[in-house]
Amino acid sequence: MKFIIILCFLFIATIGVSAQSPCVNVNMPAGTLCITQADANTAAANTRERDALKSEVELLKGQLIEKDKIREGVEATARKNDADLRATLHDTEVKLGTATGQIVECRADKTMYTALIEYLTKNQRSKQQGLINIKLGGN
Repeated sequence: MKFIIILCFLFIATIGVSAQSPCVNVNMPAGTLCITQADANTAAANTRERDALKSEVELLKGQLIEKDKIREGVEATARKNDADLRATLHDTEVKLGTATGQIVECRADKTMYTALIEYLTKNQRSKQQGLINIKLGGN
């Protein structure tokens, strides 16, 4: 008995639900679907939005390609600048080494000349005055 009551309730509910459908008793051609106006409006809005998004995606892809080209150019310039700076640094190091060598050479010459002057001032030749030899300086 309960089973028959439940079955009757389900049958009535099925009729009630199918009566709410907008496509009840409408003969639709094969390959078509019956939808409500709200669903059709939503589908049309989604189509317009999809088309707009497709064009936006194409635009962004183009901008990304352009950005990649610019980045490649910047990287090439950076590599060239790096090579130029390394060459300039090497030249500067060579010039610094040359100048340092010259300074060392000048200091060595100064030391040698100072020692020579000191030697010559301490070991002067004797001046001869007449027949008497007078030795000036230290020893």
